[in-house]
Amino acid sequence: LISSTGDIKYIEGPVKATDVFIDSATGNLNLQNLDMDSLVIRMDTGNISLDDLTILGGLDAESDTGNIIISDVNSEDTLLETETGKITLTNLVSSSLNADTATDNISLTDSLISGQVILSSNTGNVTITDSTGTSFDLSSDTGDMRFTSNQSIDLRYDLFTMTGNITVNGDNQGNMHSTSNGSILLKVKSTTGNITINVQD
Repeated sequence: LISSTGDIKYIEGPVKATDVFIDSATGNLNLQNLDMDSLVIRMDTGNISLDDLTILGGLDAESDTGNIIISDVNSEDTLLETETGKITLTNLVSSSLNADTATDNISLTDSLISGQVILSSNTGNVTITDSTGTSFDLSSDTGDMRFTSNQSIDLRYDLFTMTGNITVNGDNQGNMHSTSNGSILLKVKSTTGNITINVQD
């Protein structure tokens, strides 16, 4: 699917597709209720909205200027990037996740990642809520970082902020905190933001 100027919307029709490639210069993309082998999205200016998708292979989505909003999506590997826009992920099931935005926030909520989670923002907040992964690598230059879980997680901490403050389960840890025990590495680095960790004991 290719569009120079205009929205692309697919919410009704055949529910199965093979390898899907979408290229749009200016316009929003809305995909719902689809099964496919793989999905590649390239947007110059426009929002990406994906809902209730099953992708047997990888999901690779990029937008120069626009938000990426994903809910109820199952994919093998997930790679997301936007220069200017937020990345919002809810109920994502994936074997790995790598999401990057230069200017805005990233949030991951109620998601099951069976491998590594890498989230990076230059000037936005990064938030993970009630989501799993085998390791977490979170970074932001000027935003706050928050990791919250209502489940008990065997975390090993590698936390650093240059000019902010670190709080773990209500305890002030200064600007650096690391532990040697734990099967899941939570690595969080911020230049001028706070780091807040709240996990179930």
